[in-house]
Amino acid sequence: MTILCLGCSWTDKYHKDVAPWPEVIESKTGEKVVNLGLNGSGNRYAYDQFLNYIRTEEKPTTVYWLMTEFDRVDTLLKTHRHGIFTFKTLTQGRDQERYLERWGENYLESHSPGEAFEKSKKLVGRDAQLASLLADIYHPTDFIDYNLHMMYVVQRVCDYYNIKLRIGLALLPLQPFLIPEANSQDLGWAILKSKYSDKLKKQNLIGWPFYKEFGGMTGNQIKSWGKTYGITDVDNHPGAKGSRLLASFFLAEKDIKDYK
Repeated sequence: MTILCLGCSWTDKYHKDVAPWPEVIESKTGEKVVNLGLNGSGNRYAYDQFLNYIRTEEKPTTVYWLMTEFDRVDTLLKTHRHGIFTFKTLTQGRDQERYLERWGENYLESHSPGEAFEKSKKLVGRDAQLASLLADIYHPTDFIDYNLHMMYVVQRVCDYYNIKLRIGLALLPLQPFLIPEANSQDLGWAILKSKYSDKLKKQNLIGWPFYKEFGGMTGNQIKSWGKTYGITDVDNHPGAKGSRLLASFFLAEKDIKDYK
C-alpha cells in the first residue's frame, strides 16, 4: 500500500530539522509514502509527476495533493531542471530595474559577486522581460480554469483506478492585491462559476472553495498560521506543529474550517 504525496515547498523537505507532513503521515499510518513535492514548483509540475507515476509505477492506494498558488507557470529549463514564473513575479517583473535589484540583494546574501553573478543576472534580466510579457497574456480566470481542470483530471484518473484522493491548498489560489480591480469575492465567484467546479467531488477537497469569504480555507489562512504553525514569524513554511496539523487534515482527523 502506497500513499503518493504531491506539492511544493510545503510538501517537500524544506527545512532540515522539520519532518514534512508526508513523513508525519507515514509515521502515523505505517504505510509507504512517496513524496514527490518539490520546492518552488507549481501545480502543473505536481500534475505531471502524478500522471508519470501512474504510468510507470505500481498504482498507489491514496493520493494526497497539497496544491500551491494557481498562478505558478511551470517551465522546463535548458538544464532539464524545473523552474517557474508566478503572477507575483510577473507583475513585479514589469519594474525590471527593481526586480533585478531585489534579486541581486537575495543572491548576494549567500553568494559572492563575480562572473557567475553577472551571468545569472543576465539570465534573470531575460526572465524579467519574459515575465512582463506573460503578465499581459495571462488572465486570473485562465489560472482558475486551468488548475481546476488539472484537479478534475486527477480525480477522474483516481476514480478509474479506485485510488483515494484528497486535495487541499497550502496558499491562496490567487492573491487579490496582485490583480488590478479584483478582490477575494471576484476570485471566489470565478472558482465557483468555473465549468469544472461542479465536476469536482467536494468530499475529496479540503477547504473548498478556498476563500474565507465563501466558507473556504487554505493553510496560510489559518489564524496566526505563521506565528503558531510556521517555521518562524517571517517564514510561513510549516514547522513541526504545522506539518502535524496538515497531516491531520489529509487523514480527516481534523477539519481545516475549524481553524479560521
